[in-house]
Amino acid sequence: MKKLIILALVLSMALIGNAFALPNWFDVWEINPNTLDQTLLGQISAIHGGTDAVSYYNYYSASGHPANPTPQAATSQVWMYYDNNDNLSFNIIHNADAAGPNYWNHVEWDTYFYGTGYSALFQDDSPENHGEGGLVDQGGGYMTADFAYNQNTDGGIVSLRPEDCCDWAVLFYPYMTGDISAIRAGSGTGNSLTLWEGNAYANTYGDDVDYISDVWGGPAYAITPHCTPEPGTLLLLGSGLLMGAGVLRRKRNQ
Repeated sequence: MKKLIILALVLSMALIGNAFALPNWFDVWEINPNTLDQTLLGQISAIHGGTDAVSYYNYYSASGHPANPTPQAATSQVWMYYDNNDNLSFNIIHNADAAGPNYWNHVEWDTYFYGTGYSALFQDDSPENHGEGGLVDQGGGYMTADFAYNQNTDGGIVSLRPEDCCDWAVLFYPYMTGDISAIRAGSGTGNSLTLWEGNAYANTYGDDVDYISDVWGGPAYAITPHCTPEPGTLLLLGSGLLMGAGVLRRKRNQ
């Protein structure tokens, strides 16, 4: 009997440990902001590095230089990263070093973190040019991600602290796109998942520094742990909160 009790305790501890083991694979979703319909675009794996997320971002000469995903001109990229202590982060980078037209581009995302603690860990070119705030926590899981770049990269890192292994999500709505013509999610496999490709909007300051404000009007995106048991329920809740934040943001800018 004593052996059975000990075995039960060992098994229960193992189950508790597994319950809080964060996954290596993540589902990437497209969400229609009008209908909240969800489309699974595919899976990405986390990128594992032998260093912390900031060092992996490899910032120098006013640009980030991660090895994977490799920065690309007119492209926004996201990836999930585990450092050598298994700390998880959500990473964003826009454009590439010495690429793009010679004028300031403004990229603005509304981001929402559901079921996880979060905090800005690093911001490329902070404080931002032309008054962009970079990563700014607005409270309630809502964070603005406003960046400006001119022939270099821009972006940031958000540290994540999920409350559960599966029931959490990162959602982002590209409110303004600058000269970005593609959004991709990098993967530890070395491949990337294309979220969107299209013509760049004229959301730039231009040579005369006149700001042109065109609303994106496209879909929102979500990254959830691949082990999420009921992604439909989770995403409906998360995307509803995200779009609520986006509507409020647009009202403030009008």
